Amino acid sequence: MGQRLPLPPIEHRSKQILSHYRIRKAEMEKLWEVFTSIDRDRNGFWTLAECFILAKEQTNSTVAPLIHSLFYFADRGNDGNLSFDDFIVSFTSFCALSREEVLQFFFIVVDSDRNGYVSKSELKEFFAYRPPGVDSAPVFPLNNKRALGLFRDGHWERLHFDDFAELADTFPNITFPAFHLQELVRKKLLGLQFWENWDDERVLKMQQDADLASDKTQTDQPGRATMKDILEYSTRKITENVDPTVKKPTDGEDHGEGSTQETVTREKDEAMAKNPLLNLIRNPTCAYHVPYVTEEFRRLQEEARKLEKDKQKRQLLAELNIPEGAGMDDYSISGASEDWSPDV
Repeated sequence: MGQRLPLPPIEHRSKQILSHYRIRKAEMEKLWEVFTSIDRDRNGFWTLAECFILAKEQTNSTVAPLIHSLFYFADRGNDGNLSFDDFIVSFTSFCALSREEVLQFFFIVVDSDRNGYVSKSELKEFFAYRPPGVDSAPVFPLNNKRALGLFRDGHWERLHFDDFAELADTFPNITFPAFHLQELVRKKLLGLQFWENWDDERVLKMQQDADLASDKTQTDQPGRATMKDILEYSTRKITENVDPTVKKPTDGEDHGEGSTQETVTREKDEAMAKNPLLNLIRNPTCAYHVPYVTEEFRRLQEEARKLEKDKQKRQLLAELNIPEGAGMDDYSISGASEDWSPDV
């Protein structure tokens, strides 16, 4: 038997995520042992095939397309290889999902274009899944497609999440593979008891918070959110990262009603940063991926916003024929002050 490889470095953000799930150094060591035992060529990466080995499932099983999706979500480099860092964050986040979040996971798998709903045609296409490169029958039974015709007598074309959850309650066999896959992965990664304790802790926390907040999103709870919350948060964060001049909830001074709304938004954002469903999605090509913003990136964003504000100020001064660098006391501009800016 070869020498056991040491635990590789874990990124700071990854450690933060793992700490939400009560995963410390001892648990990381156990997960590293699982990872290396399946990483047979010992190159420090997993391929999709090794994910099937973890679950002990065949490529023609009903969980196969969900294994594909879980691997795709975790594949941060989008190159067909998973590092231990990607594995430990994405797969433990998958284990940490509540029953509602498992349904959200299934919903996101089908809603690949992130339009906020799943259509009947998208579900039919998913249930027509066949193993790649294999000439075989679809892995899902015909009953799944029949259920789509029976639900609401077939008088529907698309479902938002609450409607989809109703479909899953009416025909639980449709989403059973997602729950089954989670159980398989939980058994391999720290065991069912560890994750059942985690489930109990989350439920207890929500019960304790029930009297403190009527909103569905519990700001002190590790990331519980509705699909509406997830869509709004991911859309806004993507916009902020594409355009660094977009104001954040923390931008500006704290005063008035706007400040109160910004505080609420900031608290919800802090809760969403703990959302296990969003944390398991590391592949930037996934429509639901939310980019993680480092402190360095925040600094660059702040510099970009400052440059944009200075540019607007110079343009206004030029329009008023005020020389750049001239003292404000030399000119009469109503409302001007040292912290004056043209966008206020």
